[in-house]
Amino acid sequence: MPGSEPSEIKWPAKRVRDTYFDFFKGKGHKFWPSSPVVPHNDPTLLFANAGMNKYKPIFLGTADPNTELSKLTRACNTQKCIRAGGKHNDLDDVGKDTYHNTFFEMLGNWSFGDYFKKEAIEWAWELLTKGDSSLFIVYELPVDRIYAGLLPDHESRDIWLQFLPPARVLPFGCKDNFWEMGDTGPCGPCTEIHYDRVGNNRDAASLVNNDDLTCLEIWNLVFIQFNREIDGSLKPLPAKLVDTGMGFERLTSVLQNKMSNYDTDVFMPIFDDIQKATGARPYSGKIGLEDVDRVDMAYRVVADHIRTLSFAIADGSRPGNEGREYVLRRILRRAVRYGKEILKAEEGFFNGLVSSVIRVMGDVFTELKELEKKITEIIKEEEASFCKTLAKGIEKFRKDGQSVQGNTLKTVRAFVLFSKYICSCLCRMLLSYGRHGFPIDLTQLMAEEQGLLVDVDGFNKAMKEARDISKNAQNKLVAPLSWMLMLSSTLHKMGVDYERRKLIAPNHTCTHMLNFALKEVLGDHIDQKGSIPVDPEDLRKIESIVNTQIKDELEVYSKESVLSEAKRIKGLRAVFGEVYPDPVRVVAIGRRVEDLLAEPENNEWSSLSSEFCGEEGIAKGIRRIIAVTTKSAFDKVNALKRRVDEVDIPAAKRADIKAKIAQLQAAESAASDGKTFCIVQLDVGLNAAAVRGAVSKVMQKKGMSVMVFSTDESTNKAVVYVTEWLTIALSPIKGKCGKGKSGLASGQGTDASQVSSALDLAASFASMNLN
Repeated sequence: MPGSEPSEIKWPAKRVRDTYFDFFKGKGHKFWPSSPVVPHNDPTLLFANAGMNKYKPIFLGTADPNTELSKLTRACNTQKCIRAGGKHNDLDDVGKDTYHNTFFEMLGNWSFGDYFKKEAIEWAWELLTKGDSSLFIVYELPVDRIYAGLLPDHESRDIWLQFLPPARVLPFGCKDNFWEMGDTGPCGPCTEIHYDRVGNNRDAASLVNNDDLTCLEIWNLVFIQFNREIDGSLKPLPAKLVDTGMGFERLTSVLQNKMSNYDTDVFMPIFDDIQKATGARPYSGKIGLEDVDRVDMAYRVVADHIRTLSFAIADGSRPGNEGREYVLRRILRRAVRYGKEILKAEEGFFNGLVSSVIRVMGDVFTELKELEKKITEIIKEEEASFCKTLAKGIEKFRKDGQSVQGNTLKTVRAFVLFSKYICSCLCRMLLSYGRHGFPIDLTQLMAEEQGLLVDVDGFNKAMKEARDISKNAQNKLVAPLSWMLMLSSTLHKMGVDYERRKLIAPNHTCTHMLNFALKEVLGDHIDQKGSIPVDPEDLRKIESIVNTQIKDELEVYSKESVLSEAKRIKGLRAVFGEVYPDPVRVVAIGRRVEDLLAEPENNEWSSLSSEFCGEEGIAKGIRRIIAVTTKSAFDKVNALKRRVDEVDIPAAKRADIKAKIAQLQAAESAASDGKTFCIVQLDVGLNAAAVRGAVSKVMQKKGMSVMVFSTDESTNKAVVYVTEWLTIALSPIKGKCGKGKSGLASGQGTDASQVSSALDLAASFASMNLN
């Protein structure tokens, strides 16, 4: 396959990227790493779709003056971008041609009130062509293939005429060459640099901005010098900004003399692995009618989509039912369908391609390597789920497609394809369509391939009706809960319900401690939702960290803080996707919030549990860890003991479990009444080892005197373990004891019916002698 031998390429992708960085760092720019492709703090974006997204606080004048970002004057980097869903959406075009991608890199350099048009244009020319005696390695593109398209911006035009003849400095309107962030805000003219792939002294001026693949835009230099006011007028900005963006994949194709991004070493290694995984014929770069078997289209879809999913998951998102998560689910299902149906791949092929992406891009974006296991397992889970639906959906589509009258797939058929539950329950279908359904966009795509149309308007009408049914059903369920909440509010409107709060507060605090422990054991990528089952050994470590914090009896502090200041706290945890108020409530365990705010960069804070307070829901693939506190913990242990008695398991295993439950019960009793001693009756029969273990547990954890009784009804006997005062307590049950060792003695009695008297006597004795 052409392009799959990187050693023969003069400009491999890595060199293209490094040359850009080295050039601008040599011009005094600070390398500023790419922001996540999932915009954690920008609710206006589904995904980062341009290099300037992370600098919006600077553009808008809202950057925190205490941050390094606010002090930038020159910066350069490569930004991870996704254009799928929302205003910028290339998803439906990927695969059909050889230039659309949903994931791409945007090389960029910026000036924030420093240099302006003269330097930006001169440096762009120098990097692309070498210019006059450049001190840096540059791309050395032939100057006769370069065109500049711009507004009637005389300042920029005069600079360009120093390098290009007038016939290649082309005027265009605002549609092509005036950049605006929105209806109001920063804006300004731009210069688009175009490159003629063909050359041979031809005049390609008429092809610029004319959707011709042989003459394409490679770099856009945006000069932000105005602010668009509410009335539409333009007001000059006090500090002028430069924002440039150059498509990395597109530039690489130009430097490698390829007509498509997909023919470069950015994609060809992934194509090699797709072929190995599927056994399909090699990629040949065909499109449209020439791609008779649609195999080349499938290659492009699968390679593009595995890149997009790998980066999106690494940066904190995952396929799901709403918003950007639903876009990712569509992307995954589109890729899996092409792989299985067109490339004849086996189930599970798609998640295996994560390693291909990492081999190509992991050295630059190290988060891919660090999170390879997580990325692979999430994709694997989603892939397996969809494959269960895919085969039935395709078969159903084929049958309906054969029976279509005219060329329109009607509402009912599209709706049935959309969910395998439609015949049984519209409400249930609606709640689970994202997890089990056959997506409408996939139905449309398959219909298009067969020359059919889908009745989308009818489908949307049916969806609305189903949502209304579901909403009505949910309202009936919610009404009693609403009434109870109103009643509770009325009862306590004159003050705080402290009894209720006493039960809630431990849960709230323990949630913070659990989040901290999860991060400590499983890594920083863990959120209050995750996709991968927790290993039992890791679960034990997590439990140990939480219990240690409880034992240490650390103070819990909370304080409202300005959101921008709170975000600077080292190690502070915030839930991705949660929109927090400003000011925001910060909870910290073990240190005052004021201390954290006073020195936010202190590395010591990473070892503390500190986070914002927020709420979130549970969705498909989300694992739930349940912990109980206060009285609920006691109730839970008792319920667990009953279940152990009822379940059919080997006797040895039952005894082992009951011994552990005995330890829990003893520890609960020791913690519950505030005394300096503990006396408790358990239900483990004459299992001396279980009783001894319970005593040891309390001694180890609480350091107090303890006595544990257990009886056996069938023999009317009782077993007792104690740290002290055993002889007194044994007398009611007619028992005897040994001398014991290490402060621990045991005994047995022959009249279990008198255990209550023994308990009372032991408590009376302990109260007088141990308090």
